[in-house]
Amino acid sequence: MSLRRAAAVLLPAGLLAALAACSPGATGSAGHAAGTATPISSPSAVNSATPSASPVAGIPAAQRQAAMDWAAHAGESPRADQAVVVQSAPGNTARLLWQAEQTGDVCWAEPSGGSVASGCLKAADLGAGTAPGLHVFGDALPTADGQLLEVLFRADGETVARLSCGPATVVPQQVAEFEVNGVRRTFYLAAIDRHTGGSYTARVQRAGAAAADSLLLYAEAHGSC
Repeated sequence: MSLRRAAAVLLPAGLLAALAACSPGATGSAGHAAGTATPISSPSAVNSATPSASPVAGIPAAQRQAAMDWAAHAGESPRADQAVVVQSAPGNTARLLWQAEQTGDVCWAEPSGGSVASGCLKAADLGAGTAPGLHVFGDALPTADGQLLEVLFRADGETVARLSCGPATVVPQQVAEFEVNGVRRTFYLAAIDRHTGGSYTARVQRAGAAAADSLLLYAEAHGSC
């Protein structure tokens, strides 16, 4: 699929520039498409958003409003004006994730200084009957304490119980689920050690049965697992 990167980049220089390209089905630098950076104006009334399982809704009102204004202008407004706040813990960067009502595209927005970066993964690029698989979606972002990298990824046609890299095991947090072209796309956040990269083994449920999959994640040390 062909994706274009948004204008704002949240990764520090030299950190995981190739992350999204390392997973099958993730194209471009971060699995983002049709992006823009919208300046933030003074706070105003905000479109309603439905929080995810995450306990913290960490997007300021002005930035959320800017994202929803961009979505309306682009014809990518959320279904029923609802967007999911994706944030695993207080202090970590929060993102918005939603499915557009008119197009079925999966869209995102994330704060970047005085702007908000927004874009969509086109439904047309996610084919019907897609084979089950795992795909990085978005940038890997350092956590607030700088010790971990937070990765947003999607599972097509399966659900993920855990990721493992050698003895290290990570239980990802399910944050959203959208049906696109007849395939259930489940989105997860996983915080990985910033020094432990490579092909993570994923334990998944597929068609009601346990199965194994893999997700290639680059960290500051490549090929650790």
